[in-house]
Amino acid sequence: MMTRRIKLIASAVADPKTIRFEAAGKITLAPGPVREGGRGANRGFKRIGLAALSVVAAAPSFAAGVSADPGLRDDPGMARHAAGPVRVLEDIVLPSGDLADLYLPRVPRGRARLFEDAFPLVALLQGAQVDKSQYGRVASEVAGHGFVVVVPNHPNPLFRGGLFTEVEVVTEVFDAAVAADEDPGSPLYQVVDTASMGLIGHSFGGAVGLYAIAHCSPRPFRRCDPDEPTYTPPEALRAGAFYGTHLVSGDEVTDLDTSGAAVALIQGTRDGVATPLEAQATYPVLESPRALVEIDGATHYGLCDEEDPAGATEDPNEPTIDQDVATREIARWMALWFGNHLHHRRDAEPTIARQSSASGT
Repeated sequence: MMTRRIKLIASAVADPKTIRFEAAGKITLAPGPVREGGRGANRGFKRIGLAALSVVAAAPSFAAGVSADPGLRDDPGMARHAAGPVRVLEDIVLPSGDLADLYLPRVPRGRARLFEDAFPLVALLQGAQVDKSQYGRVASEVAGHGFVVVVPNHPNPLFRGGLFTEVEVVTEVFDAAVAADEDPGSPLYQVVDTASMGLIGHSFGGAVGLYAIAHCSPRPFRRCDPDEPTYTPPEALRAGAFYGTHLVSGDEVTDLDTSGAAVALIQGTRDGVATPLEAQATYPVLESPRALVEIDGATHYGLCDEEDPAGATEDPNEPTIDQDVATREIARWMALWFGNHLHHRRDAEPTIARQSSASGT
């Protein structure tokens, strides 16, 4: 790991309604090769204005009207946000004792064998002092695209029991999913794909996710030697999608080795806690495949159920986009990213189809 001095005075993106992708094979948004570079290099990219484009990711569909399994509930409030029918199991207990909420696609009774290993695992790492209940909409939307999403609450003793996640939570979620996949009594029995794992991270949780990908366990965030890893993530970890996240400290940006997974930064243009400029400064140090997506009008809590969750640092800016719209757009980009890097199916490849959504993403 290394740090680079930067000047946070010039935006790396001239048009806030832009997306930048560098990907290997699956995503192609413009003709011509993507230039590769060494670790942390400022590699070339194709920039596409989304004022004229949007991306639609194909998603599996599930039969409706199926009664819930024991201990599961259908959530009509969340289901309207999802691409497919979703079930929610609240307050499951992880091996550490942490409570977590589980979101999974609804599988018709008696047809689970048709969905064997169909749904990659995604762990959502919460923002600092943001309760897991605040991620119901985004988790449901991503799950509806064909993923098992686990959202833990992690009271951290290093922060007097406050909700501050750690890299070890990634392993706990993975181990719990592996055990559930082998348990005939579990709703995840033989349907969760434990060979493919992704991370969603919000703010502090996104930084933790980047450090996990870099094989680093900072307590608190400190320099990590890539030759002497302090954390080993699950081998299944292949992708991360992080909202309101950056690696800037003062006038420096930390250059982590993120080559172990495909990383997308998703950023609200009205974020007053983790600014767009900080995300733009972080993007060049990420390894390819990588992406930077900006959501026009969204604040730091654009992926939460509430605009300013109780107990969390308040965003001084007001959004210029409806909260529901922001959450849905953020989740769609996350599902698109995971669809390309976890599903490895032709029908998960993006299709550039029509004009941009009304949100101005």
